[in-house]
Amino acid sequence: MMVGRPPGSKNKVKDKSLEVFMESKEKLPDQDDRMGRMLKVMEEMKKGLEEGFAKIVGELRDSFEKQLEKLKKQFMEEKEDREAERKKEKEEWNKEKEELLERLWLLES
Repeated sequence: MMVGRPPGSKNKVKDKSLEVFMESKEKLPDQDDRMGRMLKVMEEMKKGLEEGFAKIVGELRDSFEKQLEKLKKQFMEEKEDREAERKKEKEEWNKEKEELLERLWLLES
């Protein structure tokens, strides 16, 4: 009875490990290709995000500018209304003043 490996089995193990090594070595370019494709996809995603953020920022800026213009217009209208009201009050006050001066003049005469 023989104990141990059958003759030639050691070479088979070496051949099998060499074969596995060569297969794994052949797979490396595929992994590089996968990594390259993944990098391209990630770069495209980054570009898309940058464009998306630029679009959002542009829309926000436009919205802000519109709101600012609206507020400026509203402020100017309110300012004009206040000035018109002050002018009207001043005219009324001047009219009352003239009436009082006329009465005073009539009382004195």
